[in-house]
Amino acid sequence: MRVVIEAVDGDRVRFACVAGRADARWIGAPPTPGEHEVRLEVSGIVSAAGAGEQLEPGRLVARVEAIDDDGVVLLRLGDGLVVLDEAGPATVVGASVEVSKALFELVPVAR
Repeated sequence: MRVVIEAVDGDRVRFACVAGRADARWIGAPPTPGEHEVRLEVSGIVSAAGAGEQLEPGRLVARVEAIDDDGVVLLRLGDGLVVLDEAGPATVVGASVEVSKALFELVPVAR
């Protein structure tokens, strides 16, 4: 997933993508501001949501793309995927979910 890092403060970053802006913990050496290819991971409270995509501090709304055998969920957000660490009762492939009290982590990936 492609994001723009807007600000860096230690291991915390402010980032933007097609669905909005939020703060995240950056995994690895601190990045420079600008465009980066990352894996976005989220944890939080999962519930059913209406259609649409939205990213904001503490909240994510996205569509469930896939659920693997270990319960790891891939959410579609724009042209990228978000890794949700645990499926909840509302997590059904093709449905939209909201992750509230969301904690975001960004992991850089090689291009």
